[in-house]
Amino acid sequence: MEAETAKININTIARLAKVSTSTVSSFINGTEVFPFSPETRLRVKEAMRELNYRPHIGGILMRRSAQRRGKVGFVMGEDCCQPVLRTAANPLVQRFLCDLEDAINTRLNMSLEILRIDGEDSRSVWNTQLLELDCLINFGQLNNLMCDTLFRRNLPMIEVYSTGEVRRHGDFSGIDAEFDFLFWRNDCQIERLFEHFHAMGKRRFLFISSCNIKALRPDFYGYDAEMKLEGFKRALVSHPDCSGRILSAKNVNDFNMFREFELTRELLRENRDALEAAEAVICHNDIVAQGAASIAMEFGLQPGRDLELSGEGDFREFQYWHPKITTSSVDYARLTDRICELIELRRSDRKSPPRKIEIPTLLITPGQA
Repeated sequence: MEAETAKININTIARLAKVSTSTVSSFINGTEVFPFSPETRLRVKEAMRELNYRPHIGGILMRRSAQRRGKVGFVMGEDCCQPVLRTAANPLVQRFLCDLEDAINTRLNMSLEILRIDGEDSRSVWNTQLLELDCLINFGQLNNLMCDTLFRRNLPMIEVYSTGEVRRHGDFSGIDAEFDFLFWRNDCQIERLFEHFHAMGKRRFLFISSCNIKALRPDFYGYDAEMKLEGFKRALVSHPDCSGRILSAKNVNDFNMFREFELTRELLRENRDALEAAEAVICHNDIVAQGAASIAMEFGLQPGRDLELSGEGDFREFQYWHPKITTSSVDYARLTDRICELIELRRSDRKSPPRKIEIPTLLITPGQA
């Protein structure tokens, strides 16, 4: 397929689309002075799809006259300008990318690269960053120029997120955002944990949210944190025989996930009565849960005996910590399989409609861990 693609250039696309080569070039690079008509955009894009043409593959292979290994890019859409190592240190992303990198390498003979986007509102930055990719995986918020650049270059994108809704950054008017969407429901995970403890006879609940919620960080909050909070509220409403309380750690300007461990400890020192009154404590993630477990033991409460405790994420960093806690997570193996299947599909098929697939989640009890 790559060898065939290398023989196709913008002249081929222009002839098939019945437009000039300069029109094709401007469309691909987003350099038109005046917006193209919808009809022109469609003709050029359909010609690129018909020939499975991607400019990064054709141009680079012809210039290098060499075989090229496929490359998949990863963008942390929630904060795409943060350093690569900071992105990789995020426990959820780390768990996800470790499994994915191995699968992409062994199953598809492709490499994985985390992208740092310095200037997400610059088309030239996106043009440069996406140049050598065969596919892009975006986690979280979508950028308008990213989507438009991918569309113009006929590059497939897989959107991955922990909710069924997609957030967007920038003006999407006139932009064709085409992508396959893999998602799971963090709010439903919290409801499932609630049901699990309810079936055990627990009736007094405490939910410890992230400090990264809208009420505390209205300008830059975590959408998944809000969804988990809503999931707990729904569960409480649907169980009138239960009582519940919500606590949130204080907002800090230098927020990071690992700091939530100490923030949770500070929160529960100040609200000892809430912890001691609870029969089940559901936490935003495993980090918050381990913070709650550590302070509970300092108060003489043993998780699993005096109260039930759960986190979310099944983070590798905490799988061998004491005490072991109940947790919930996306089915990482299933997520990895679906991504590989979609990458393989989009290598040859850019015409079929985008897929939207919900990935199941798992409830993991201490005995299973």
